[in-house]
Amino acid sequence: MATLHVRNVPDDLYELLRERAAANDRSIGAETCQLLYERLVAGGGRPRPFAIPGLRRRPVGRPGIFSRFTPEARAAVVVAQTEARTLGHGHLGTEHLLLGVLTLDPTLVQLTADDVRATLTPGDAHPSGRIPFTPEAKQALELALRESLTRGDALITPRHMLLGIAATDSPGGEILRAAEVDLTAASQPRPVGLPDPSFHVILLDGEAADWESQLNAVAALGYELVEIVDRRAIFRR
Repeated sequence: MATLHVRNVPDDLYELLRERAAANDRSIGAETCQLLYERLVAGGGRPRPFAIPGLRRRPVGRPGIFSRFTPEARAAVVVAQTEARTLGHGHLGTEHLLLGVLTLDPTLVQLTADDVRATLTPGDAHPSGRIPFTPEAKQALELALRESLTRGDALITPRHMLLGIAATDSPGGEILRAAEVDLTAASQPRPVGLPDPSFHVILLDGEAADWESQLNAVAALGYELVEIVDRRAIFRR
């Protein structure tokens, strides 16, 4: 079977392809072949799925990398990728995530994306494809997940991402602290009087031996539906 390599795919187009592949339960390669088949073979008729030898379907039940993010939060990550590439950086750090968050929601804090860019030194890297996250950026997204669960929110928003970045010892966190940004508005808890979520989500800490007590504590609260979340779940493919 022939192999096709495609370079310089725009980040936003790649993200749309990734989301379509996840929705159709296919790998990105299989989804690309399906789109080419629909356009070049099926033509104007009704497109029909076909089997491609050697390409595996995406495992059922396996969450996408940003399945818990709102469209705005996913867009912030796409912007962060673009910012890192434009700055000539070969990594995606919390400083780039901060640029993405402030670009998508400039009203969160009294700090602009231009203010952040002014603190960053351009590099000379020319990364291709998806730029890897730094450990601090991954930690910030894990903390964003924790913020959303603590507040009873079903999905991660740019606001949660901002709080996650601020809680890290990283370039993005240092920028926020140096600018003396007031996070009071972003840190507001859920308004009093709102009904509890229909189900409860818990984020397991520690090793498996520590989970029993955490599960027992949640069971005692009497929730009928409980979703158990490994803190690394948002990075699993």
